[in-house]
Amino acid sequence: MSFVMHIAVTIGMLLINPEKERREMPTKFKPTSVTMARGSTKKTVVHHYMKCTPLKELVEEYNKIMDTKGKGKLRQKILNEFARREKIGIPTAHLVPKKIDAII
Repeated sequence: MSFVMHIAVTIGMLLINPEKERREMPTKFKPTSVTMARGSTKKTVVHHYMKCTPLKELVEEYNKIMDTKGKGKLRQKILNEFARREKIGIPTAHLVPKKIDAII
């Protein structure tokens, strides 16, 4: 009898607390890089997150990959970062689509 009660209590503790906000991992801009200092074995890990990337670098990367096929995921990540920055009041870029002159 006590075994069944113990399981019920344990399962009850695993319920998700609706009051706590769900924390997600930050969005990556580039893969994580590991550099090794010369003359020693010390390694330095650098994470490239969208929220830490300067606005100028994001705009340059967006313009560079605009016509590149296969970079849609990174393009969407950058647009999402601009929307996030605009939402919280950080200066952001407003992108305007290119005008294509049609030859008639």
